[in-house]
Amino acid sequence: MSRDGKRHIVRNILLIVLAIVVFFIVSFSFSFNFAGKTEDKNCNYEYVMKDVFADKDPRVVDIAMLGAHDAFSSEIKYSKKVDANESGIITNGAVNFLAKGFVCRMSKAQSASAMQLLKSGVRYLDVRITGVEGEYYTCHGLISSELKYYLQDVVDFLQDHKGELVVFDIQHFHSGPNESDKDGFDKLFKYIKTIKNAEG
Repeated sequence: MSRDGKRHIVRNILLIVLAIVVFFIVSFSFSFNFAGKTEDKNCNYEYVMKDVFADKDPRVVDIAMLGAHDAFSSEIKYSKKVDANESGIITNGAVNFLAKGFVCRMSKAQSASAMQLLKSGVRYLDVRITGVEGEYYTCHGLISSELKYYLQDVVDFLQDHKGELVVFDIQHFHSGPNESDKDGFDKLFKYIKTIKNAEG
């Protein structure tokens, strides 16, 4: 094979590799939802506890309930920042520059709001909370939204659905720098008590 023929083959291989690299960079840079639009207008399970346990008095540990992992991550978007308390590859600047869309897709565990989850029958909410400049936010690698945004949905749902129970499981909590876990949780629980329904 001639020297020009070899150069032509090498050039074509390099162009193919470059095209693959560009494809992955572009596809990882834009955010999209793996599940697509999954909203079901007929999915209405607002009274799980009331309907199932009307004449019973079960212990909470005996109730099989639908749960949502990283429930309050629906507001994670491409423009959201990495949680300062996070560790691992997600904090790598190059990863966030080259694959921010992919990071966003992997961080957004639930696309439904708290109210949508509750109306769909979810009664166990797994939540990650982080402190940012004196406020509490939900997170999953990236910051989602203020905790009160989601808690208000939970409080309003419970007001309108007497007899229902919601388990609120704080899996990860970072109160902020220079604060012990005990002090951080004390402040968090005082904050949670400030979220009221229309009846106060």
